[in-house]
Amino acid sequence: MQNITKATLYWSCQLIGWGIYVGLLIYNAITHTTEDDKLPKVIALQVIIGLCVLLTSHAIRIVILRKGWIELGTGALALRILGLTIAGSVLAIAAIHLMMVGLLDWHNTVHPIEWSSIPLYTANLFFMLMFWSVIYVGYKYAESARKNKIEKLETQSSLKEAELIALKAQINPHFLFNSLNNIRALILDQPMIARDMVTNLSDLLRYSIAFSQRAQVTIAEEVDIVKNYLDLESIQYDGRLDYNVDADENTLSCIIPPMIIQTMAENAVKHGISQIKDGGQIRISIQQQDDQLVIAASNTGSLEHSKTGTGIGVKNAQERIRLLFDVSPSFDLTEKDNLVTATLQFPARQ
Repeated sequence: MQNITKATLYWSCQLIGWGIYVGLLIYNAITHTTEDDKLPKVIALQVIIGLCVLLTSHAIRIVILRKGWIELGTGALALRILGLTIAGSVLAIAAIHLMMVGLLDWHNTVHPIEWSSIPLYTANLFFMLMFWSVIYVGYKYAESARKNKIEKLETQSSLKEAELIALKAQINPHFLFNSLNNIRALILDQPMIARDMVTNLSDLLRYSIAFSQRAQVTIAEEVDIVKNYLDLESIQYDGRLDYNVDADENTLSCIIPPMIIQTMAENAVKHGISQIKDGGQIRISIQQQDDQLVIAASNTGSLEHSKTGTGIGVKNAQERIRLLFDVSPSFDLTEKDNLVTATLQFPARQ
């Protein structure tokens, strides 16, 4: 529907604009033609001129769009428009005079054609077509700028929305209530452990809330908060969770969207360890292979258990990587030797 509307607007402007031009030509012809028998052919010539400039301007538009000239710099575009308009003016004048001779028999029925005036007619037509081209290119530039602005705003909105959705997916009431209940139970019997849990939970909540205002964090920052999270989960699972986070030294300064590794750690707990009565292990590895950052989270369990979740956290993580880095990360979920491994891979950025 939008294309139809734009096409209708374009042709309406074309017909109105060149129609006014032809109307002025006809008015001028009527005013200056003293022989009534010649007037019909004089008026017909003005209509022919109008049709020729209409078709020529439309041809210029087609070339501009098909060649993608709007994307060029101002200088390159100006040179191309200049050459195209000159060529269009010459061809249009040639077509007009051919019709004057062949269709209207102008030379014999109206008055002899003044061939020496053709350069002047060509120049007049050139300025009309150049004026049209400037207006059209200006409109396309404005339209392109508006489109780019809308796309930028949509990207920013999508990024913010994805971050907020991910935030809700990460810090959920169930996890928070469990943590607080465990802290309450440990306050009297094991106050040191309870104090550590409060510290870890405070750091995790502070990081989770603050990350929505940040576009990126370093691997080192993310690893610290993941360890806090897994410390909490280890206490809540009462020794049934053993974990290890291993990040290569050269990856610590790499940047990622916040909560990416945290999301993978939570999935390993939720869809892995929580499904196993005796608990298990979680191994998180961050490596750089050539120019690729590889984040792998392995947990004891099977794919049958791991696929029971919706995976919204991982999907949000992938979308945030795509929005931030303009790349589509790869994600694999595999099982080997009673270990399920989720692997996220995308170009490393410093």
